[in-house]
Amino acid sequence: MNSLRSAISRLFDRIHFGLLRKKYIDDEHRIASEDFIKWLLKKSVLNLYPAAPYERKATAIEILSCARNVTSSPQGEGIDNGYARILSEELLQSEAATRVLLNASLDSWDRLRKSAFDMLSALPSPLPGVETGAELRKHLTWAKSMILSPMIKESDAAALQVRLWIKKYVFELKWSFTLVPEVSVSVPEKLTDAQSPPVFSLLDILNDFIEAQVQLASIDVLAACKKSLAHGPLLLARYDCFFSTTQNSLGEDTM
Repeated sequence: MNSLRSAISRLFDRIHFGLLRKKYIDDEHRIASEDFIKWLLKKSVLNLYPAAPYERKATAIEILSCARNVTSSPQGEGIDNGYARILSEELLQSEAATRVLLNASLDSWDRLRKSAFDMLSALPSPLPGVETGAELRKHLTWAKSMILSPMIKESDAAALQVRLWIKKYVFELKWSFTLVPEVSVSVPEKLTDAQSPPVFSLLDILNDFIEAQVQLASIDVLAACKKSLAHGPLLLARYDCFFSTTQNSLGEDTM
């Protein structure tokens, strides 16, 4: 996979450099290069369909990641060229791409889930197709039910996805949400309207969620065990406490 990633990265780098520096001798070559990039990105997104084999999905995400990383380099910042335009249309601002990546983040393969999570984390906030509080609430409601699943694979995948929502919306956009007793989302009209620092909001979310499951178990252990007991919420806490620690170590303003 490393050799494939290296080859794909070099390919994107060369095409991007050619478009950026206007190295192509005529419009025909330029258009052909842009069409190839568009075709490759579309194919990669289409190959993330739910029933696709692991190898197909892993390769598709690798291609998308390499394409995204080209414009993450200093020479690509703020440059408006054919490559950047196509990348925005087919990936960065594409609801279809976001949707299939979200599905991939719930895959049964751990490595694939992590790759999809990393790819989604690199996309602009808010994610295309999840731009309102109502849309985020739908995803959180579904993820909450999956976190409480007695199946570890399901609760693990859902916990990772909630970690994504926390990263993109709580830390980056300063939104807030609750998981108990019901899922709710609060969107500040202005950034200065955010009521509390992201870390405090995160701790409130996690503590309330865990406490609700503990209280359920104290009333009816059997009913609690038919769900995940506290496994899912604790796994979510493990993911997100590590993430918040990483954010602070990077010097981000989370306090």
